[in-house]
Parts: sequence; structure tokens; C-alpha cells
Amino acid sequence: MWLYNFKSKQFLNINEAAINHYGYAKDEFLSLKLNEVSISHKSEITDDNILMDIIKSGKTIECLHTIKNGNIISVEVNSNLLQQNGSDDYLVLDVLQDITERKKIEARIVESEQRFKTLAKISPVAIFRTNSRGELTYMNENWAEMTGIFPEIAFGRKWWEGLPTKDKDLIEINWKRSIQVSNHYEAELELINPKSKVKWVLAGIVKITSGENKVIGYVGTLTDITKLKMFEGNFRKLYYSVEQSPVSIVITDTKGNIEFVNPAVIKTTGYTKEELIGSNPRVIKSDVQNKSFYQNLWDTISSGKIWQGEFYNKRKDGSFFWEQASISPVFNERNEITNYVAVKEDITAKKNLHEELIKAKNEALESSRIKTNFLEKINQELRQQLLGIIAVFKKNLTLPTTN
Repeated sequence: MWLYNFKSKQFLNINEAAINHYGYAKDEFLSLKLNEVSISHKSEITDDNILMDIIKSGKTIECLHTIKNGNIISVEVNSNLLQQNGSDDYLVLDVLQDITERKKIEARIVESEQRFKTLAKISPVAIFRTNSRGELTYMNENWAEMTGIFPEIAFGRKWWEGLPTKDKDLIEINWKRSIQVSNHYEAELELINPKSKVKWVLAGIVKITSGENKVIGYVGTLTDITKLKMFEGNFRKLYYSVEQSPVSIVITDTKGNIEFVNPAVIKTTGYTKEELIGSNPRVIKSDVQNKSFYQNLWDTISSGKIWQGEFYNKRKDGSFFWEQASISPVFNERNEITNYVAVKEDITAKKNLHEELIKAKNEALESSRIKTNFLEKINQELRQQLLGIIAVFKKNLTLPTTN
């Protein structure tokens, strides 16, 4: 603190704390006037009557002061007016508190707040903030677009109450349970907003804590995952279709190492999933088909074309089976082959039936040939016997004479 003459602004006394803080020796301080130290607020007021009114009001004001080394500090000043022996000559006792660090922190908070709002404005996701009770205090423009609810309506409500969702009570329970054991909460929420294309959002909320680790609020985001949920739905349908398909489906990498098999493969080959994953399809080769057969296959699919043909393979138990197969390359967005997909059907029964039909046909043809030959032989023998009978008959036949 210090004491100065109101009219002359000359310092009259300074305590040890002020001397140490401002860096002046006491005699240096006493040679200075207030306006040589204070560079704002009080020094900017040239009318002493106005300054007197400010001092008499007892209000605490903020000033900028310069210290001996030239640095500028922020100071909170509380002034007390003292009258000397009933005269018009007043003394002013200032109680000072250095708030430089606090002002820096406030400036950083303001800067952080501005940065937060700027990022929130340009962010593609909905951003919101709440107080420690979960009541909405800020929402960016994307909030209104996703939820269909104006911020003015949602302001002050619990964040989950400000969303057009089902099961709000369950959301509240899960959120409170989550933040009790961790610093964040995350959940997929379905929105009921006929005016918006956003049907599903991923809600993520984190705690905002003070230096004493006290929760002072929460900040959260809503990310549109509608397309992702649609993709998941389609993928789920595809997955179950593949899993339940009666045909064998095998996916390999570009080197032919198996990455995926469906249950039909396991049923057909007799190998377990663990035995097949990571192995090569050659594990079921029967070695009946030659190298040129497989070379043609690889040349076809590695060039980006689809190969179709039949495999004669061998099961784990040693039995053989036939498969009708179609193998296709899988391309990424750069048109590079990343995998191969084989769709195969066990046609052993068809092959066996076909062979039996061929055998039956051949047997029928052979039977028909034998039958034809037999009939021809019988016919020939009967013809010869008939011709003999006719010759005998002609020889012994006596024709009647006429007169």
C-alpha cells in the first residue's frame, strides 16, 4: 500500500511490500508522483472532481502500473480518502493487489473461449457445453441442424432433454453412471426428427474440471453416423447371408493365404476354422489337377479377371469331392487388388449322378446293341429256315394237268 497527496499526487509513504514489489528504494519512491507509476484509469482522469467521486465511492478499480524494470503489471486498487485536520487537503491511502497473473489467466480463458467458439462454428459436428448439472449453456449451429431444436429452446435444459430421442430416462441413467467412474461418456443415440436426414448420432461427452479437479461443466459432440449405421445394417445382412449360405465362401490375401471362411467351407472340407485361417487353399488339393491348371487360374485372377472352373479336392478325412468355383479379385479405391473371393459349390453328388446317368446310358446303349444284334441274328436264322421250307415245298408240289 501507499499514501499520496490528492492534489499533488506526490507519494508520502510506502510500505515494505510495495517497495519490494515495485523495485524502487523508499527514497526513490517518495520522489515519484502517482502518474509516474499508474499509466491507466486514474491517470487518464484529468478532472480531480471525477477522480474524487470515484475514490469516495469505495469501488475497487483496476489499473496498469509500471515497475522500475519497465514491466507493466495489472493492479486492483481500493482507495481510502483521508482528510488532514479539517482542511481541504486530502490524502489517499491505496491498498494494492497485483492481479497480473489472474488477468493473464482471464485473457487465456477469453482466448480459449473465442477459439472454442470459432472451432465450434466451423466444425462439421454438433458441439454443446453444459454446466456441472448437465444443463445446456452453449450449442453451435450444427446442433440445431441435427436435432431440429433451436438453441433458445434447449438452453438451460438437461442435454439429453434437449435431444429428440427415445428413452431419455435410460440415457440419463447411463450418463450419470458413466461419469461417476470415468471422465467421458459415449453412446449411439437415435434421433426422431422428420425434418432432418440425421437419424443416428454418436454422442461423446467429457468433463471440464478446475485446478482443484472439481467438475465445473461438460463439453460434448454429436457426430452424424446415419450412413455408418446404414452400412452396418447392410453389412450385417451380408454377413449373415454369407454365414448362412449353403455355398462355400473363401477370402484370401493376394498371396493366397486364407483370411475368412464361412461355415459351409468347414462342413465341406472337414477342417476347423482355426486350421484354415492363415493356411493356403492348397491344403485341400488332391494333386489330380496339374500345375498348368492352377497356373492358368492365378494368371487369370492376378490380371483382374474372374476365373471359373471345377476343382477336384481332398477332404481332411481323405475323401475326394468336386467343387464348381468362381474366383474374383477385390479392388480398393486405387484399383489395386487387395483380396480374392472364391464362391464354391460342392457338386460331388451332381458329378456322381451325371456319371451314373452316363453309365446307365452306355449300359442302355450296349443293351440296345446286343438286342439289335440278337434280333438280327434271329431274323437271319429264321429267314434261312423259311427259305429252306419254301424250297422243299416247291419241289414236292405237283400241279394239276389240263385237257
